[in-house]
Amino acid sequence: MLNFRDSLIDASSKGDYNKVRTLLSTGIYIHRTSSPYDTNYSNSEGKTTLYFASLHGHIEIVEILIVRGADVNKSNTYGVTPIFIASQKGHIDVVRSLIDAKANVNLRKKNKGKDIGASPLYVAAENNHVDILKTLLAGKADVNLSLKNGETPLHVASKNGHRNVVKELVASRVDVNRVTEDGETPIYEAAKNGHVGIVKVLVEEGREDVNFIMVHKVWGSNKLLEFLKAGEDGSYSREGDEGITALFKAVLKSHLDVMQSLVAAKADVNKANNNGATPLYVASQEGHFDVVQALVAAKADVNKARTDSWSTPLYVAAKEGHLNVVQALVAAEADLNLAKKDGCTPLYVASRNGHLDVVQALIAGEADVDKAKMDTETTPLFIAAQKGHFDVVQALIAATADVNKAKTDTGATPLFIAARNGHFDVVQALVAAKADVTTAKTDGCTPLWQAAQNGHLDIVQALVAAGRADVNFIMVHKVGEASTALFKAAKHGHVDVVQALVAVKADVNTARTDLGATPLYVAVQNGHLDVVQVLIAAKADMNKALTNGATPLYIASQNGHLEIVRALVAARADLNKAKTTDGATPLYIAAEKGRIKVVQALVAAKADVNKANNEGCTPLWQSAQEGHFEIVQALVAAGANVNFIKVHKGGEASTVLFVAAKYGHVDVVQALVAIKADVNTALTNGCTPLYIASQNGHLDVVQALIAAEADLNKALPNGVTPLYIAAEQGHMNVVQALVAAKADLNKANNNGCRPLYIAAQEGHVDVVKALVAGKADVNKKTADGCTPLYVAAQEGHVDIVKALVTSRADVNEAKTDDGATPVFIAAQEGNLDVVQALVAAEADVNKAKSDDGATPVFIAALEGHLEVVKALVEGNADVIKAATGEWTGEWMPLKIATNQNHSVVLVAYLENVTKTQLGNNFVDAADRGDVNKLR
Repeated sequence: MLNFRDSLIDASSKGDYNKVRTLLSTGIYIHRTSSPYDTNYSNSEGKTTLYFASLHGHIEIVEILIVRGADVNKSNTYGVTPIFIASQKGHIDVVRSLIDAKANVNLRKKNKGKDIGASPLYVAAENNHVDILKTLLAGKADVNLSLKNGETPLHVASKNGHRNVVKELVASRVDVNRVTEDGETPIYEAAKNGHVGIVKVLVEEGREDVNFIMVHKVWGSNKLLEFLKAGEDGSYSREGDEGITALFKAVLKSHLDVMQSLVAAKADVNKANNNGATPLYVASQEGHFDVVQALVAAKADVNKARTDSWSTPLYVAAKEGHLNVVQALVAAEADLNLAKKDGCTPLYVASRNGHLDVVQALIAGEADVDKAKMDTETTPLFIAAQKGHFDVVQALIAATADVNKAKTDTGATPLFIAARNGHFDVVQALVAAKADVTTAKTDGCTPLWQAAQNGHLDIVQALVAAGRADVNFIMVHKVGEASTALFKAAKHGHVDVVQALVAVKADVNTARTDLGATPLYVAVQNGHLDVVQVLIAAKADMNKALTNGATPLYIASQNGHLEIVRALVAARADLNKAKTTDGATPLYIAAEKGRIKVVQALVAAKADVNKANNEGCTPLWQSAQEGHFEIVQALVAAGANVNFIKVHKGGEASTVLFVAAKYGHVDVVQALVAIKADVNTALTNGCTPLYIASQNGHLDVVQALIAAEADLNKALPNGVTPLYIAAEQGHMNVVQALVAAKADLNKANNNGCRPLYIAAQEGHVDVVKALVAGKADVNKKTADGCTPLYVAAQEGHVDIVKALVTSRADVNEAKTDDGATPVFIAAQEGNLDVVQALVAAEADVNKAKSDDGATPVFIAALEGHLEVVKALVEGNADVIKAATGEWTGEWMPLKIATNQNHSVVLVAYLENVTKTQLGNNFVDAADRGDVNKLR
C-alpha cells in the first residue's frame, strides 16, 4: 500500500485531480520538510509532485500545488526544474503558470552542482515550441545562455531547421555570430544541415554582419552563388535594409575568395549602399589591398564617389594612410584632384593627417599641390604647416607649392599658422623657401607678433634673423587696440622673448593706442617681475601712465605685487604721481585694497602719507573705512594726520575715527583712540563717532568710545542722543552699555521724545525693560502730551504695555491736547489684547476725551470693534453715556453702531447691554427717589 507522499506523487503523475485535492485537504504542513504531508517531497530521483504534474501537463494539479506552496524551482537529481520539463514537453499552460509563480526561467540542467546544461529556452528552441519560446522570452529568459560548449538556443534551432524559432530569437537581439568551442556559428549549423531557409533568415534579418565565409566554407562558391541569386531580380546583389549587398559584405570582411566568386558570377562591382559607398570605396577605406586589386581588375569605377560627401576611394585611402591602396588607385588612373563636397582633395587630407608616403605618391602622380578647400582656400601646405607635419611641408615645398598662399577668410599664410602654433622646424623650412615674414593677416597680425604673444622664442629669433620682420610693427585690432610684439610678450610674461626683442632694439615705450599702456605697465599689471626687470634695465619709462594717469607703480600697488613695487621704487619711480581721473596715489590705492606690505614699502620710501585723492580722502581715512588695521597702524606711525577731516561733495565732513566707528572697525577705533584722536569731533550735522556707532549697533566700538570718555549725551541739532538712536533701532546691548555708563535716560529730542518713548513706539520690549531698569521716567510726556504707555497702546505692543504697567506707568494719564487715555486709543485702534491688559490694570474705562466726550466703548462702537466693546463692557464700561462736542445729542454706543451700519452682531450685543444697563439704572433711580433721572 502506498504511503501518503507516494500517493500524492502517483495522483499528480496520473492527473487524478480529485485525489490530489482530497490528499491535500487532510492538512499538509507545506513548509515543514520533516512532515509526511510535505508537497515538496521528492522520490529517489529528486522528482517532486509538481515535477510530475508539469511533466504530464496536468495544469489544474500544477495550479493547486502552487497555491499550497510547492517550490517552483526545486529540481531533480539532474537539475531539471518543473519549468524546464514543461518547456521541453511543450505544455504552454504549465509554463505560463510557473512563470506567474516566479519560476526562474534561466535555471539550467546541472552536473555535479555546476550550470553546464540546457536552459528552458534551449529545450523549447530544440523542440520547436514557438509559443513556449515566446512566453519564456517575455519572462526575461536569456537568449544567449549557452551549453558548456558554447551552443546557444539559436545554434540548436538553426541546426534543427526551426525557422520560426530562429526568427523569434533574431528579433530578440540574439548574438547571430556566437561561436562554439568548435568554431561553429548558427549560420554554419544551418548551412551544414541544408537549411537554406534558416540561412536566408540569418542573412536578411540578422542585425549583425553575418559571416559569409562560414556559408562559403560549407556550400562552396556555386551553392552560395545559387543562394544569392535566388532574389526576384536574379542578381547577385540582393540588398539589406541599408543597401548592403553580399559583395559589399564580403569586401567589408576581406573575404577575398567569396568576393572573387561573386565577381566571377558577374556581381555588380559598382553597386553602392544607401550612402553611395561602393565595394571599392569600403575596401580602400579599410586598407584591404588585395581586395582593391581584385576590384580594380574587375573594372570597378575608381572615381565613383559617395553621394553624401562626394569622397572617392582615393580620398578615403589617402585619409587613412593606406599607401599601397593609394598606389594601386593611382596606377589605375584615379583622378588625383577629385575633391569632396567641401573641396578637400586626396593630397589635402593626406597632408592634414601627416601621411608623408601618401603625399609623395600623390605628388609623384602629379596631384595639384596648390588646390585648396573651396570655403577658405586652405592649401595642403597650409594645413600641413598648421599641424606641424615638417616632412610633409618639405615635400610640398620641394614640389613648388606656393609658400605665401593665404586663407581667404583670415589672410593667414602657412608661415603665420606655423609661427602661431610653435612649429619651429616648419617655420625654418618656410623661411628658407622665401616665405614672406611680413605678410599680415586681415586683422593686421604678423607672424612675429603672433609668435611673440605665444612665447615661441626660437621662432621669434628665426623671424628676426630672416632680416625682414619689423620688431616695432604695431598691430591694430578691430576694437581700436594697437600694440607691438614686445607689448604682447611682456603682457604674457615671455621674458626670453622680451629679452630677444629688446636686444634687437624693439621700442620699450611704445604704448597701446587705446589706453596708453606700455610694455612695462602691462608686465607690472600681470605680475611678471622678471619681465619688469628686463624692461627697467632697457630704460623703460617707469612713470609713463595710462590715459587715466595710472602709472606702473600705481597698478603694482593696486594688485599687491610687492617685489615689483620694490623694483620700481629702487629705480626711482615717482611715489606720489596720482591718477588724473580720481587723484589716487600708489599709497592710497594700496591702503584701500589692504596691501599692507606694499604700504610698508611705500612708507619706507617716503611716500606722502597725507596726500588726498580728488574727493578729499587720505590713505589713512580710506584704510580706516575699509578696516585695514595694520595699514592704519603703519600710516599713523609714519605721521598720518589722525584728525584729518574729509569734506564730502555735499559739504558733509567726517574724521578718520568717525568712519571707522561707522563701519564697526573696533581695532581701528582703538588704535586711533590710543593716539588721542578726538572722540567728540562731530559732522556738520552733529553726528559724533559714538552716535554713528550706536545707530549701527556696533557694541564693541561703543564700549571703546565710552572707555575713551566720549560725550554720552552729545546730541544732533534735533536733540537726538546716542541713547535715543540706539533705543529707536532696537540695539539692546548698546542701550545697556550706555545706561551702564550713566547716559541721560530722560533727555528728550526737540519734540519731547525720550529714549523710552521711542523704544515703546517701535516695539522694542527688551530695550524698554532695560531703560525702565535704569530708572527712566515712565510717565514723561512728549510735546503733544503722549506718554510711553499711550504710544505703546496705540501701536498695539501689548508686551510693552504690560512692562510699563508693571513699572507703575499711570494707566489713566491722558494726552494733553484731547484727553485721550491709553485705553481709549487702544480701543480706537482695535488692539484687543492691549485693552484687556489695561482693563486688568484697572484703567478707567469710562474716562472720556476732553474735546468731544467720547468714551473708549463709544469709540470702539464707532469703529466696529465688537471684541473690544465686549472687553470694555466686561470691565464695567457705561454704554449709556453719550458723547458731547462733535457727537451732540444722545450719541450712545448703540446709536452710533447702528448709524455706522456695523454688523448685526455688534448692534444686537449693544442693544442687549444697553437694555440691561437702562433697567438697572431705572431701579437704582427709583430706590434713591431720583425723580429727575426717572423723568
